[in-house]
Amino acid sequence: MTIIKPFVYAQTARDSKVPVEGGEGNIPLKVGIQRKNSESLLPAIMGLERFGGEEPSYQLQALYQIMEDNDLDSIQFDSAIKDGGQGALDLSGFTNKKDIVDFVNKQIQDNQVLHEISYEDYRIQQPTPESLFEHESAIGTPLRKIVLGDISNDAVFNIGKKKYSKEEIIKNSNNVIIEKAFRSYNEVKNLFGDDESLQHAIENELTTNSRYVSDLINSIQMESVKGADGKVYKRYILPLYDPAQGPRVMSLLNSI
Repeated sequence: MTIIKPFVYAQTARDSKVPVEGGEGNIPLKVGIQRKNSESLLPAIMGLERFGGEEPSYQLQALYQIMEDNDLDSIQFDSAIKDGGQGALDLSGFTNKKDIVDFVNKQIQDNQVLHEISYEDYRIQQPTPESLFEHESAIGTPLRKIVLGDISNDAVFNIGKKKYSKEEIIKNSNNVIIEKAFRSYNEVKNLFGDDESLQHAIENELTTNSRYVSDLINSIQMESVKGADGKVYKRYILPLYDPAQGPRVMSLLNSI
């Protein structure tokens, strides 16, 4: 399931409770808000159906109904609120769907709880390097840290004909991450085996991206020089660590 990571910084008006002198209503208070979230589509089936013998989640059922009842686009955990947090609701003490729905529907009339932000103000969190377009990442931070950390210590998973504890699931997940890291290392280690291989890798990246100027391409070409021992060596026309090009080359190498 595709995860999108929206980021927004905006400002909203809040009631200061201070009356407008000589006028009507209260003085609005400008509040800065910052949201940095990871969002995925929440199909109704995730909360309404039975999976692997487990009972349907009444929490997901409740959240889905609340969103339907109030025409909400998203519900965010407080971890997504980086600044301007107001009106957070604690739903941990409820034991059934109805109580959650009744509680939230009463609270949501408060503008401290319901926030309206234009989607035109949202941006992506960070630029995507050229080498990451059409790139697949099977294991991201939510799976490595958040999802595994939320598993109950006494949980048992039935996979195939075997049963796995939380500890075994985490161990197997870490093994997959380690194997993936070794595989990625083996794929690129030959690129850094010698200067000529590295030069070809950098040149290939530069020539396939119109953002880089020809001066940078020319500077990473190699020339033959005679050393003090009389042998002929190859070196870059301009060292890769030269201040004029070092940051750009480092950024490019990190994206390979």
